[in-house]
Amino acid sequence: HDPVFSALSPRRIQLSGEPTDEDPVAPARVGEGATEVAPRVSEEAYPARAGGSFVGSLGLLRDFLRPARGRYVTATILGALSTLFAIALTTVSGWLIVRASQEPAIMYILVAIVGVRFFGIGRSVLQYGERVLTHTAVFTSVGALRMRLWGEFADRGAWSRKLLKGGSTIDYLVLSADRVRDLAPRVLLPAVVGATISVASVIAVGLLLAPALPLVIAVLLVCLVLAPLAATWSNKRAGRGQVLLESEMGRQFAGVLAASGDVKANGVDGVIRERLRRLDARLSGRARRSAWTLGLGQAIVILALVSAAFFTLLIAQSALSHGRLAPQIVAVVVLLPLALIEPMLAYVDAIQLWPNLADALRACALDPEPASIGSVERPRLSAIPTANSLELLDLAASWPDTATPVFSGLTLKARVGEWVIVRGRSGSGKSTLVALLMGYLRPSEGQYRLDGTDTADLEPSALRRHVAWSPQDAHLFNSTIRANLLLSRPKDQAPTDSEMLDVLERAGLGEFYASLPLGLDTRVGSEGSNLSGGERQRLAVARTLLTRAEVVLFDEPTAHLDFETARDLIAQLRAATADQIAVLVTHRPDDSSETDTIIDLEKLGSVTAAERILAS
Repeated sequence: HDPVFSALSPRRIQLSGEPTDEDPVAPARVGEGATEVAPRVSEEAYPARAGGSFVGSLGLLRDFLRPARGRYVTATILGALSTLFAIALTTVSGWLIVRASQEPAIMYILVAIVGVRFFGIGRSVLQYGERVLTHTAVFTSVGALRMRLWGEFADRGAWSRKLLKGGSTIDYLVLSADRVRDLAPRVLLPAVVGATISVASVIAVGLLLAPALPLVIAVLLVCLVLAPLAATWSNKRAGRGQVLLESEMGRQFAGVLAASGDVKANGVDGVIRERLRRLDARLSGRARRSAWTLGLGQAIVILALVSAAFFTLLIAQSALSHGRLAPQIVAVVVLLPLALIEPMLAYVDAIQLWPNLADALRACALDPEPASIGSVERPRLSAIPTANSLELLDLAASWPDTATPVFSGLTLKARVGEWVIVRGRSGSGKSTLVALLMGYLRPSEGQYRLDGTDTADLEPSALRRHVAWSPQDAHLFNSTIRANLLLSRPKDQAPTDSEMLDVLERAGLGEFYASLPLGLDTRVGSEGSNLSGGERQRLAVARTLLTRAEVVLFDEPTAHLDFETARDLIAQLRAATADQIAVLVTHRPDDSSETDTIIDLEKLGSVTAAERILAS
């Protein structure tokens, strides 16, 4: 729609009338003959994922487990009992076989026969209960994790441009959360169970065959310490690199899906698919290397425990020949190390996967947010009655760890029914001002007041009840018009159908709505794909108007519209916000009127258009 860009092309196609040039513009094809280089993924690109201490990771794990900690404790107890029942089943079976070979009276082995059945059935029941509780607990924790992340996204809002991109939110809410969900049960229970049964095994061997106790302790140390260290050392970079590559794959795949139409139209879909194939090949290589290192640790465990069984037999032979040990007890102490193979293998797997789980937990932790209005150490109000005026007094804003302010000396005052136009080149601070007005950033100097109240005295949530934001690229969910509009208010204050129809009319969608057979139940498609660019923008504006906020922020609402449509939308917005304070961020001079307060962030003036005319 921009005439400056239109003037750059000698060929034009007028869709609403006759084409101005007989020859259509040939579609440009990019990527043909280009050499594609596989993307490199470095740990430095993801400091939150690559860094972090052991203590910090334990804190994140504690927070993850907290919503279902009772279930985790119960599941761990059931898991330990299930493993002990499995070991008892093996040893009692050995005792029974050896004792039965001596052909005693049935009453001497009847208890052992019942014990084999008891431990066999009990193991299955306990394992089933452990699995049900573990999965229930993990799904509860992951649900709470996703809700916490979603809440943090909402709290940060305009502060993080990274979070406004779909690939990043998918990485947090889906990929990282799913990794935690998959790894947590493979790390937590086997580690605790392995340590528990090791103590029980030492006690049992000490009671049955004390001379073999040093051997058993040494073998268990190999299984509990040496084997995991060997596996973890060889997997030091493989596991972490795999986490980073999975995140990169998820982001790129989400980006390709979002831009599938553009990618296909420009003929670069083959190049993109090849890039994803190369990334997938690197990810598969990391997975194979991780499996090899796990096999190394498992080989050490199996070798150690089989050797323990052999040498225990040699030790028991002396006691057996002197009559100090019954043959059936020899079977018990010899089979005990073999019964430990399965839980010890799970233990090594758990220790090897702990760095992956720690990285996944850190990947779910958002970067520290800058000091917000709510972080000031002073008494804070939970609410103010209304916001009939907005004042900025000698305001300056800067981002954390940045010495130079983005802007300074900003002063303005606006009341209900007035419009403030914010202009400036890219990088002049328009987005920073929006973040500050929404309460995601604290002024470095000056004051920001609503209805005479310094917003530094307000809780951020209280501030945002009075300020609503309509971003330039507002997200529309793949649902109905009704569902997207219902997001404007809490459930207990949901707008009625008549309110939704009224706000659609005020946003200039009256004729469009009248043409819809399903009305409010019309689906808008993924990110509003069933709507035109102007209709998507107007629907987002309608959702903002439904919030009942006294201050509304419009970020480039006419960016995707032609001149006539943009003019009509601004006129409709002015009528719709007659009882509100409107702040409009725009590059278009035609969006302002003589009565508006103009803020040029490059010049930092706070004068009306009329005053400029008089001054000239």
